[in-house]
Amino acid sequence: MSLQLQSAPSAVSTIKRALKPTSGKIAVILSATPVWKLVWQGIDAYGNVRMITDNIPSILSFLGSWPGAIVLMFLGFFLLWLQIRKQSAQLERIEGNEQLLGSGRVETETVENTNATDVDLHAQCKNTIRLLQEDLAVHSARADTSKAIFDSFEQKHKVAIRVAADQASRIGEFVEVLRVCTHDPKLDDPMPTIKWSILLINRSVHRISVDGDVGPLFFEGHKLTEHKDILENKVRGLWPGRDGSIVFEQRLSTPEVNLLRITPNGKFEFDKVMLYVKGSDAEHVTSHRVVIFSRFRATLGKCSDERSQAVEELSAEMVSLSMECDQLKAKLKSQDPVRLTFDIDAKRTEMQYRGYSDNGKTTLIGALVRLRCSKEGDSKLAVREFRAELRSEGNEAVFDEGKLIRAYVDNDAKDRVNIEAGWTIDEPLTEFRFYDFMFEISNEALRIMGRDLFVRMTMNAIGQEPQHKDFFVNSWQDALKSASDVTLRRAG
Repeated sequence: MSLQLQSAPSAVSTIKRALKPTSGKIAVILSATPVWKLVWQGIDAYGNVRMITDNIPSILSFLGSWPGAIVLMFLGFFLLWLQIRKQSAQLERIEGNEQLLGSGRVETETVENTNATDVDLHAQCKNTIRLLQEDLAVHSARADTSKAIFDSFEQKHKVAIRVAADQASRIGEFVEVLRVCTHDPKLDDPMPTIKWSILLINRSVHRISVDGDVGPLFFEGHKLTEHKDILENKVRGLWPGRDGSIVFEQRLSTPEVNLLRITPNGKFEFDKVMLYVKGSDAEHVTSHRVVIFSRFRATLGKCSDERSQAVEELSAEMVSLSMECDQLKAKLKSQDPVRLTFDIDAKRTEMQYRGYSDNGKTTLIGALVRLRCSKEGDSKLAVREFRAELRSEGNEAVFDEGKLIRAYVDNDAKDRVNIEAGWTIDEPLTEFRFYDFMFEISNEALRIMGRDLFVRMTMNAIGQEPQHKDFFVNSWQDALKSASDVTLRRAG
């Protein structure tokens, strides 16, 4: 078998035909690169040019043999692989530049070969620049529209924006304390504790949160120095118009426990508690102290809020008025005696049967009492009311209360008396009046009624202690059938 020597260009052509490239990149490389350039680059990269030219006869002789042909073929394959790799890297850089252009970032690179690929890349770059300019115009129009919308919003809500800006630097003034409490005292535990809480409402336009530590709490001027833990915090990110509480568990020292025990009515002074709030979603809403007024003070196990404070104020006012009333009574007693008394006419006073009610389960008995008043002194006096009660003689327990249904003057006309207006007395001795009371006695109570029951008449007059007079019913059997006379009961 004989092998014929082929020239380098023809050998490379044979290699190109044998490869038959299928990818777009290889086809571009083979079509755009001269064969002699591939061979020359291989020679320049792997050997000394002069050494090769001096040994051309030997090389041709070697290449004329079948080992030389094999070497030449592998050399061609190697050179072709190098050129393909170089052109692939260049194409990858071009594609990378295209991606950078699409994202708004442009990276320039010097391309060595001014071939058809460079022309296509230039066209793509021009097209990309055009698209970017169109996008820039669209985004610019959107930015102008957004700015116009923002300006319109700012103009429409300028008052709210101004209010929000005004509140930002003094947010604590727009947070109100609604209630303070102390509860769940554990004074006998090995580690004594109490719980205390503060309920807040956010009246600002910002969301708020508690800033830093809260406290300390004071009790009758003494600061509670032991450690406290937060059990609940609902003031974190509190929305406008909402309320939220913060709850603590406070440890107590032995002297503090003793102070609480010897001062059962002592108050915890929440107005001395240091409480700061800040904006929870806006850094410009700076920390500011919440004012807790001095009325927010509570005893152990109690709460202090608007209602309890009002009740406490009313109670204090009632105590003051009661003391003032006692002083006036004492003053009246020390002055010239002005006394108002009343007498019952037993001969014309009766207990009368009035019928039934409640389907016969209740018996109605009336007490028609004839009485008059007498006065000592020159001043006018007034009777506020008369009351009638059915009592037991043993312990004077109230058996039943009579209801005043009418009153009238004992004269021919029997003039009616306005029982709601009271009775103003100017003369030393008044005329007689009849006061008609109604008792409703159940059938069960009738079985135990006896001689020991009596009727007590009480007069409440302005400026003096209540007075009463008693009388017995002579016959309850007659009173339950028609009427019965009465007999006055001796005092004492």
